[in-house]
Amino acid sequence: MPKRTALLLLSLLCLLAGSFLSCRTRPPRGWHEQEVVSIPYNEHSLVNYRLAKQYIAQGRYELARYRLQQAHNAARTRPEQQMIQRELENCDRLIQANR
Repeated sequence: MPKRTALLLLSLLCLLAGSFLSCRTRPPRGWHEQEVVSIPYNEHSLVNYRLAKQYIAQGRYELARYRLQQAHNAARTRPEQQMIQRELENCDRLIQANR
């Protein structure tokens, strides 16, 4: 029995060592690091804006307006605020047209 256990442990150790040797420490040829691109928009603003666009597509204009207001309040940059403000005005027109 002890020989069997020793043989089993030795074979497991060899398998484990083989799996570590097969790991690469360097990236493969042709692989290049990619730059991380950061956008100046607020994450919460973008999430609310996306939800608002989905609600508009579904015809749920009041919910869309609410989400657009949240997106506008969370917006960081002036261009982002202006874009969301235009969407708010368009959403208001859609609400008025359906009344």
